[in-house]
Amino acid sequence: MRFDKLFKNNRLGMAAPGMAAPVLAALVLAALFSVSCGNADEGGNGPLSMENTKPAYMGNTIENLENYGPVTYDDNYVYYRGGDEWGTPSIYKSDHNGENTAVLANGVAIYLNVVGEWLYYVDISDWYNCDICKTSIHGGESQIISDKNAGFLLAYKDRLYFISYGEAGGNYLYSMNDDGSDVVCLSDDIAEIMYIEDDIIYMASSPGKNGPGSFFKMGLDGSGKAKICEYGYSVQWLSVHEGALYYVQGYTLTRVDIQSGKQDDIADLGEIVPGTYNIDKNSGTFYYFTMENFFGWKSKMHLLDLNTGAVRTKTMPYLIRSVSFYDVSNFIVGDNIFWVESGIFFVMDLDGGNIRPWVG
Repeated sequence: MRFDKLFKNNRLGMAAPGMAAPVLAALVLAALFSVSCGNADEGGNGPLSMENTKPAYMGNTIENLENYGPVTYDDNYVYYRGGDEWGTPSIYKSDHNGENTAVLANGVAIYLNVVGEWLYYVDISDWYNCDICKTSIHGGESQIISDKNAGFLLAYKDRLYFISYGEAGGNYLYSMNDDGSDVVCLSDDIAEIMYIEDDIIYMASSPGKNGPGSFFKMGLDGSGKAKICEYGYSVQWLSVHEGALYYVQGYTLTRVDIQSGKQDDIADLGEIVPGTYNIDKNSGTFYYFTMENFFGWKSKMHLLDLNTGAVRTKTMPYLIRSVSFYDVSNFIVGDNIFWVESGIFFVMDLDGGNIRPWVG
């Protein structure tokens, strides 16, 4: 899993955990920017469209979590990380209209998950020791439920699944109860990224002591682990859709047949990609962003139909002047894309239309 992004703004700010101080300092300097905003497509705020939503037993979509998951939602509220990292970062909730905003807890939170009455997240206030915490969706004191250095977190049914970073020379996949008890290491392979679909765990293991980088599948308790295929040097994004793994490596989107392990490169994503991707499984649309150049960017959102291979491209109406391209990210909330560009928080429809600020 990559910790190479840095977000910073008035409501959504974060920094990458587990980095050496000089690297962080360089990224902080690189993230200084100015924004020149054009007119939004159709303008106006409004309620979110929530016809298609994530299952209630899942704390967030894994694709959102692969973008560090500072946003999640349930039937009533959107929960999101806010605050300036130089001030007091907080976790907020707002209703689907962007109103009735309340602060739930303070903390530098990523990997937000909501299940039932509880919000689970990773606090990266200490970049070298990222605690797993939970707090009530009604507010109150946060609780640390694990002090393992967590770099990924998913609440799924009655367990929490996470990757603990830098432990015993590697990163390993664990599960535990939602109170932090019954911690179980699920694999002795070094975990790079994981995905759960229909009670099956899919994991990309990094090249290491057990051989080359490989995709595995296993039960929720780690049983029945089987190798699907090998891959190259690194996996930047992973999803499962209609019997296939989709992963991004470098600038290429690849499909893997889960049964046979056969791999097919299906899209060249371009040379300047900010490393943030998402998928709408209802339509089979894969989203990715590219930039025009390093100094006078307009971002472009590309919508790739995974069934036909057709691509639609939409130029976003906001100009970035920055030396860092880690300023663009997107999160699917119901039938909406929450979109961050140069630290500004927007909402748009799944087709890229009706771009508008989201009031939280």
